[in-house]
Amino acid sequence: MKSPFFSVIVDELSVKLKNRGYNVCLLPVSNRFLERNNVKEAASIGAAAIISFLAPHKDAVEYAILLDKPLLIFGRGCEEQMVNKIYTDDIRGGEIAAEYLHKLGHKKLMYVGAEIHEVSGIRQRGFISKAKELGIDDIVVSQNDENEMFNYIKEGYKGIFCFDDQLVMQILSKVPQSEIDVVGFNGLFKNFAFNYYFS
Repeated sequence: MKSPFFSVIVDELSVKLKNRGYNVCLLPVSNRFLERNNVKEAASIGAAAIISFLAPHKDAVEYAILLDKPLLIFGRGCEEQMVNKIYTDDIRGGEIAAEYLHKLGHKKLMYVGAEIHEVSGIRQRGFISKAKELGIDDIVVSQNDENEMFNYIKEGYKGIFCFDDQLVMQILSKVPQSEIDVVGFNGLFKNFAFNYYFS
């Protein structure tokens, strides 16, 4: 499953930057990290600054500083001190979801995550930790396995926190929203006519 989150953010960023007089150029990369050669490529086309959705290698940060190219990492944390960062507090997001579902009276909770996504694990930890602090011990985790998810719902796990809104839509397409309470995370579908909730 591929999340539309980053494509939505790219569209929004492009509009905002163009409205401020900047040209936007997208440079696709095949790496899992921002590397020195990516910074070099951006600099070679005259980029004034670099916005990346990938965590940078140390040499990429050092090279950006050497070239005097501001570097912004969007959507993930980064330990490098000389890098600007914008990202969500995923632990707190999980805690807010647990608090909300607890207030609705749920005693059996489910986290629906994305197994290969590091952020999913962080949101899951915040959710489970806060739920246990609130006295809820009956918590199950599904890594986006539809059969497992829907079996859990049948077993009464009707307070659900999903890693992202795409998973919320997947569940709501098959289970009437009157039967469950689902919390999403990134607000991608907030304009849809569904009465579900976002942290």
